[in-house]
Amino acid sequence: MVHGREDTHDMTQVSIETGKEVEWTSETNYRFRLSAFKDRLLDFYKKNPNFVIPRARMNDVITQVSAGLEDLSVSRPSSRLTWGIRVPTDDSQTIYVWLDALVNYITKAGYPWTPGRESAGGWPADCQIIGKDIVRCVT
Repeated sequence: MVHGREDTHDMTQVSIETGKEVEWTSETNYRFRLSAFKDRLLDFYKKNPNFVIPRARMNDVITQVSAGLEDLSVSRPSSRLTWGIRVPTDDSQTIYVWLDALVNYITKAGYPWTPGRESAGGWPADCQIIGKDIVRCVT
């Protein structure tokens, strides 16, 4: 989180957590087109009203998705992130850590699954518990 501090000459962005000046950069990343799923997600929520409980959290999710979804950056330049899983077709990019964590979950559950045994490893889960502060990240 950042906030601005106006000086007489310029606007400096400072981290609220550390008090240090924020350095703005730009880089090339692969992106997941989450924006393309807005209508499908809203339709899914309509057909599955108990997918997120309590209802107040489902309403929050519906409001957020209805307002529009941004595409998600799923990689970082390997020059900046030297550890991690490289993008298979592009050695200049490393898969961003939260994305490879999701793959680890299904791998632990036995993915890739043998046809007819998709549920043998306990996936998909019957119930997933997510804190209300991160439910937006999951939508």
